[in-house]
Amino acid sequence: MNRHCSSLMTMSRGVYPLGALTASARKKFHRSQGDHVPTEGVNPSAPECRRVAASSSRRLVEIALAIALTIAAVPATAQDRDERPIVSKEDPRPIVRVNLQPAAVPNPPLKYPLLPPYLEQTEGNAAPLYYRAMLLWEMTRRNEPHRLPEAEASLWLDVPLNDFPMEKARATLRRAEYILTELHGGARRERCDWDLPLRGNRDVIRVHSADVQVSRSLARLLALQARVALRDGDHQAAIRAIQTGYAFARHLSEAPWMMSAIVGTADAWIISQAVEDMRELPGSPNLYWSLTALPRPFIDMRKAFEAEFVQAHQMFPAFREARTASHTDAEWQRLFEAEVRRYGGMFRRDRGGDDTARAPLQDKATLALLAIQHYPTAKERLIERGWAPEEVERMPAARVLMIDIADTYDELTQNIVKWLHVPYWQAAGHPERSNDLKRAALSYGNAFSLSELIPAFDAFRVAGLRLDRQIAEMRLIEALRHYAATHDGRLPATLDDIEDLPIPTDPFTGEPFEYRLDGETAVIDVRPPVQRHAQDGKRYEVTIAK
Repeated sequence: MNRHCSSLMTMSRGVYPLGALTASARKKFHRSQGDHVPTEGVNPSAPECRRVAASSSRRLVEIALAIALTIAAVPATAQDRDERPIVSKEDPRPIVRVNLQPAAVPNPPLKYPLLPPYLEQTEGNAAPLYYRAMLLWEMTRRNEPHRLPEAEASLWLDVPLNDFPMEKARATLRRAEYILTELHGGARRERCDWDLPLRGNRDVIRVHSADVQVSRSLARLLALQARVALRDGDHQAAIRAIQTGYAFARHLSEAPWMMSAIVGTADAWIISQAVEDMRELPGSPNLYWSLTALPRPFIDMRKAFEAEFVQAHQMFPAFREARTASHTDAEWQRLFEAEVRRYGGMFRRDRGGDDTARAPLQDKATLALLAIQHYPTAKERLIERGWAPEEVERMPAARVLMIDIADTYDELTQNIVKWLHVPYWQAAGHPERSNDLKRAALSYGNAFSLSELIPAFDAFRVAGLRLDRQIAEMRLIEALRHYAATHDGRLPATLDDIEDLPIPTDPFTGEPFEYRLDGETAVIDVRPPVQRHAQDGKRYEVTIAK
């Protein structure tokens, strides 16, 4: 079997190598945002990434990288991409300066849809086309890297359109023609099923979704295609590339897998850069209603959340089954020892086979001591949860511990996940969201802690809300373009002056964005979310092109 056929078979099983965010890429992002460049391994604008990455599980480290990639994908605007100023030392939010071209909303208002229209969609599954695009990209990059200058092309997205290297970009797009054909075709399929082996898989933690680096490279390729079309004045071609990029991002997120949702969010950020470019170009259409028509949330993480918080049960099914199963005392002891050893072995494999902290798990005496230390507390909790005291007394100690682990895990995860179903501003800072004590209850010393397998659900939600807020910000700026076009090039004194368009609210707060007119400059203050870093906010300074 040749190498490429082998690679395609590997991709069809849904197992891929994971890309990583390099130190230079992190520094480049911080400089582009006007931030202080942090020391290696520290990203002050994403504290949730540090917390997730601190987990020993390789799976959680991968997710932390995905969140970092989502933040790093935040597009700079067409101006001040290299050195963005900040509000002040006390308020380190970046300032985004936008020089708008007035444009009234078109008629019909949804003339420029940002997702493929229904009549353009065809029957079938998009995933095989995306897999082919990924394979073509990887084959070309490995065998003929000069044909797809990825690093250089990434930088092209960060320069103003007036300085955009059109000929080099056109040459890259010609070489990527077959890749783009697959992407445009996949985006117009009616469904996307990645066929990942997740449900019922004890090794679900080792199944990877579509490769982070490849998907981001494909999103950048589509953004590059949109930029070339914008420079050519071909708005329809630019819209088509944006449609494909947004549909690709949503399709990526449809796997019941948190990594897929985060990767889709990152790719949507990349595509949004082309939408932001349009508003500063003469003759570009107003996209207020097109942006308003996008799904909210743009990336629906519900399916991924539901799958993620039961993964521990998939990996360690004996704990959940202990509630109803029937075994001898010796069998219960064997099951308990096997699951705890498997937990320790999982960490040793992830660390290259050397984990001295969990090595004692091979010792039966250590396992027996573990049971003796935690059995009394576990027995009390089972009785508090409604188990009959006499039934608990008859249970082998190993079964008591296994039921307690499963029940405590469910209590903890469900008390975290329930807050994902209310608006963020109601959940943020609520005292019930402090689960430190419940996490401690899941920790059986250094030997076993299912809390390490609980993803950072709040970090995932914030990543999705950042994207939804970015879309809301773009809607607001399109509303300003409309007002200027219908009021002799003037900006409104207050947002209440925009009477013919609904004003979007901040998904983090549920309130309108702060707005004021300072001479001929409109200032939009986007405050950081509750309990988030100041650089999660920004300030827009908006002027009208003369």
